Amino acid sequence: MFSSLPDPRASNARHRLSDLMFSALAASLCGAQSAVDYAQFARSKQGFLEGFLGRFDPPSHDTFSRVFRRLDPEAFAQAFARGFAVALGEDVIALDGKAMRRAYDAGGRAWPPIIVSAWAAEARLVLGALKAEARPGEGEARTAVRLIGLLDLDGALVTGDALHCTRDMTAAIRARGGDYVLALKGNRGPLKAAAQTVLANASKADAARTEETSHGRRETRTARVAAIGEGAERHGFAGLSHVAEITAVRDGGAPTRRLFISSRQLDAADMLAVTRAHWTVENNLHWSLDVIFGEDQVRARKDHAPANIALMNRLAKTLLKRIDDPKTSIRRRIKRCAWEDNYLTNALTHMR
Repeated sequence: MFSSLPDPRASNARHRLSDLMFSALAASLCGAQSAVDYAQFARSKQGFLEGFLGRFDPPSHDTFSRVFRRLDPEAFAQAFARGFAVALGEDVIALDGKAMRRAYDAGGRAWPPIIVSAWAAEARLVLGALKAEARPGEGEARTAVRLIGLLDLDGALVTGDALHCTRDMTAAIRARGGDYVLALKGNRGPLKAAAQTVLANASKADAARTEETSHGRRETRTARVAAIGEGAERHGFAGLSHVAEITAVRDGGAPTRRLFISSRQLDAADMLAVTRAHWTVENNLHWSLDVIFGEDQVRARKDHAPANIALMNRLAKTLLKRIDDPKTSIRRRIKRCAWEDNYLTNALTHMR
């Protein structure tokens, strides 16, 4: 994976780029969060690293800092996607952006870097990630389209919030062999009006209902799905075939209604399952990155460092999740990697 990365340094650099990246990954598996942490790990675990890399002179924290600031994050993301090209089947791929809350220069607190991730909900894997080009909103949407272009989506179902409900996104998903279920809001006024009309006139719309009690709340969800019929092509959304409405009532309160568009014919029960699966990107990925990896506290902010550290965290999260140790939490897996060389070796072998 790392051998394909273009080295941003001069040709007489003292350390091989792949050695630096491998060392940083091993450190991340043990909880490292910065260039200083990477350097300390390389000094403390020199013998362990030499078992993989041969003779290895521990780099300084300045060396790690310079590499992470200058390394092209797009190339890193492409290597990431190639390294974890898995057979997705009909898995749900959730797209969502996450801000690195403290990775900003003076005066830039309102616009921290945004990392857009593609999360396989069933496999619980990060398939790829890219740093948004610009401020949240339109920049995140464009970046998500570029991220889709790195993935093989044959048979997969991509989900996203209303920000990603664009013609460019649907075209990119269909071009990569996937289907989509995307939230629909007022930012797509004509399509939203058409969806509401279809659902209002659909006497035979498929319907399903679920009830769930969790965290002290009781929630009932009802889904209705209808074919959009003739005229779908005039909206310009590639493959558009169905619309859905999901109504949620929590603790007997006022109902909340959400609209979705889909390129795949799903029954109402499947639509409920797919839209619920989307939120695992928040509950299983973003929560873990914040609470376990401490990503919101990372202060790396210069050049490409925030994006590359975020990608390294996601790579470490993916490897930790692939360890066959179902009774051990991610937090404890990190500790075991730090304490047990054999366990760390087991985590690294999943790079193969």
